[in-house]
Amino acid sequence: MKKKIIYYSILFVVVISAIIVYKKIFVPTDMSHIVYEHYKNDSLKLEAATFLIDNMKWHTLNPTLVSYSEHIQQVIEGADSVYKFITQGLNNENLTSGPMGGWLRHRAKQYSVWRDTTFKFPEEHKPNLYKQIDADFLIRHIDNSFERWETSPYAQGITFPSFCEYILPFQALNTGGYLLNGDELYKEFAPHLDKTHPTTLPHIVTRYANYISHIRNFTATNQTLPSVGWRDIFFKKNRDCIPQCDVECNVLRAMGVPIAIDMNIGNREFVGRHHHCVVLDKNGKEYPFHGEREISKTDYWGYVIEYKLNVYRHLYGAQSDSPYLLRRKGEALPSFFKTPTLKDVTNYIKPITKLTLNIPKHIPNNLTWLYSYSRANELGIQAITWGINDTVNSTSSFQNVVKNMLYFPAYLDTNETVHFISDPIVVMNGLNYNEIHIDKLSDYCVGNKDTVQDIIMTRKFPRKANMIKEAQNMFGGIWYGAQHRDGRDKVKLAEIDFVPEAHLQEIKIKKPKAYKFYIFETANKLTTHIGEIEFLTETKLNYKNIKPATPLPILSSEEIKVDLNEQVQVLPRYTKRRDSDGNQQTAISGSVFRYEFIEPQVITSIVFAPVNAENSIEPNEDYQLFQWNEGWQEITNVTSKFNFLEFKQLDTRKLYWLKNNSRGQEEVPFIITNNRPQFIYYECVKPQVIQDHKIFSFANYSCIASSEEPEEGPYEPGYTKFLFDSDTTNFWHSRYTGTCPSYPHWLEIDTRNIEKVDGFIIKLRSRENKPKLIKVSGSINKKEWQEIGTFELKKINQPQSIYFRETMKIRYLKINVLSGQNKERHTGVMYIKLFQNK
Repeated sequence: MKKKIIYYSILFVVVISAIIVYKKIFVPTDMSHIVYEHYKNDSLKLEAATFLIDNMKWHTLNPTLVSYSEHIQQVIEGADSVYKFITQGLNNENLTSGPMGGWLRHRAKQYSVWRDTTFKFPEEHKPNLYKQIDADFLIRHIDNSFERWETSPYAQGITFPSFCEYILPFQALNTGGYLLNGDELYKEFAPHLDKTHPTTLPHIVTRYANYISHIRNFTATNQTLPSVGWRDIFFKKNRDCIPQCDVECNVLRAMGVPIAIDMNIGNREFVGRHHHCVVLDKNGKEYPFHGEREISKTDYWGYVIEYKLNVYRHLYGAQSDSPYLLRRKGEALPSFFKTPTLKDVTNYIKPITKLTLNIPKHIPNNLTWLYSYSRANELGIQAITWGINDTVNSTSSFQNVVKNMLYFPAYLDTNETVHFISDPIVVMNGLNYNEIHIDKLSDYCVGNKDTVQDIIMTRKFPRKANMIKEAQNMFGGIWYGAQHRDGRDKVKLAEIDFVPEAHLQEIKIKKPKAYKFYIFETANKLTTHIGEIEFLTETKLNYKNIKPATPLPILSSEEIKVDLNEQVQVLPRYTKRRDSDGNQQTAISGSVFRYEFIEPQVITSIVFAPVNAENSIEPNEDYQLFQWNEGWQEITNVTSKFNFLEFKQLDTRKLYWLKNNSRGQEEVPFIITNNRPQFIYYECVKPQVIQDHKIFSFANYSCIASSEEPEEGPYEPGYTKFLFDSDTTNFWHSRYTGTCPSYPHWLEIDTRNIEKVDGFIIKLRSRENKPKLIKVSGSINKKEWQEIGTFELKKINQPQSIYFRETMKIRYLKINVLSGQNKERHTGVMYIKLFQNK
């Protein structure tokens, strides 16, 4: 017993001593008193100091590395001095002009030569120097913040509460961010940023980006350098968005710019989060931009808004509407939300909606959460937004819900275990812009006769729209053979009469002869990207410039295997190209592609792939199949043998996720319909209507077609007039009794008026014979037609929106249906509605 008392006494002394040492080093006990005493006669600065000190408890205030090496500091200071001398007095336009850019690069090269001969960066460095929060730090920082607030042209009209959140803080991120003194930053950056003219927010943001970009040309080195804290920005060109935004936010605050850091919490299917900066003008209008980039002059600034989930702002003070302060005492929170300094600001980036859900009576919490799919999280889900529970009515009210998303409603117990309160739900746009409707995921499991089905998967992620477009632009392209480079004697060898898939495929040359040049030209000079290409010939020809041919993908167990043993790859003269590097994600772009051989050579077939993300199933890779059952439950773990995976007896009422453990992170959940996977957000869970648009009245429309099913047929008629009636059971159908024409089919719509049109909504007949590839043209007079584009329709029962690249002024719309989703010769459409963006 006596030994225990001695042990715990010693332990108590050690712990108390550690606490005292910690406070002396990092949180001086007299700091608050000194600061408050200093500002006792200045009520506003005293309030600002109180704001900073009171909210310190919400932040990770680890000491910030200031300097690591005297030599590295000298390099930075020398580069800064040279740059300052060259650019003094220059405005942004002159800084980015061609002559000045060239001169700066020239001087940067001279400086780097001098630097490398002067400084050898020894392996041993001085001890680390750290900046900590003390009274002197706070006083100097607060004084600079107030001086900038009073004098800066960027802070005019900013209220005191906004000043406290957007100019005053010395830390831009609440966990692990740099602790930077505004007084020191102002002295260092003012000689560059005070030259900004005109003094507008876009110009100072651009000037900062220019400075960082140019100074790195002076300091760039191949040597491996130790960290120099936030000044790493002067050396590393490829940097994560977090330190980019962190440093820029602190520097611009020191200059009197109201700025904060926002974080997109995630994407509906892609991996990763992204931080960006946002500045506020005197009216509180927000201007977002990427770190070390300029403010976009348009609403589009690099985000594909459709993919993004909620956006949260890192503020310094506690927010009363944060889940941290709304929760019940002791209630667990998802890890990201364990701070009260976050604020949901999604609505300035994209539309949000309010939502009320029924919840079980037994939930003890104040909050319910909406989770979404997440490849990056070990649970396969991440918390997105919260709802406040009404225990009397057993409901939860969510204020910031992103529409057209799949969610998993849940709550956390005291052990932070997630408990799901319902099956997955889908929050969709309603018929009007401000309306929504909530679907069960099972509502999308249509067309299933059996509750269990077998499927074959050839992909883990659907094809991307931009890459589908590249493949579509190959449709109708022609391969030629020629003896002259300019192709003046070219001979047609083969035509691509299909939309290429996202993998290697073969096109055979019917009458092969020896040519020195093989030329591919797209139809109508459309630009496309060839991701990979091989030229094959017979082994018996004994060419010297050969290597083994790459096997074609095997996409099903019944597929005939192509024996390439009798064929070899013939190499063109230039093989160090992005279309012959074995990587289908790199490509050669153009509308004419020319391949030269060492001499005229016989090519019997061409194997190629359009540029793609290589999300297909590949042999010898490790895959896990998960099923959603109140969490992701593993069904099986398999290694692929070919370019497909076959799964037996899967429940068609469930949600699935195929995870590739070998490579890549682009995956998305799917459901099963008619023995095939349908990926969420691509083939199902699609918005029914586009947002913010005007649908034209089609009461007076007329239409002619390549054919239509007549009244005398054994089944219901399929007249074109049914495209524009209000009966949702009617539809146009190409003729399938008597004469049964095959693809292509066409529709020609007369709107009766010349209108400015941005696209149309099309709903396909809910049977197998759905159109797939359509080519659209428009005309004012039916004599001169302008091609609008080629589009690929999804095999779904929901309406699909077709967007034109630009607004078209048309009276007539012609839709050529080039191919179908299945092997049937006929096709059908329920309705077509033209729209105009508001």
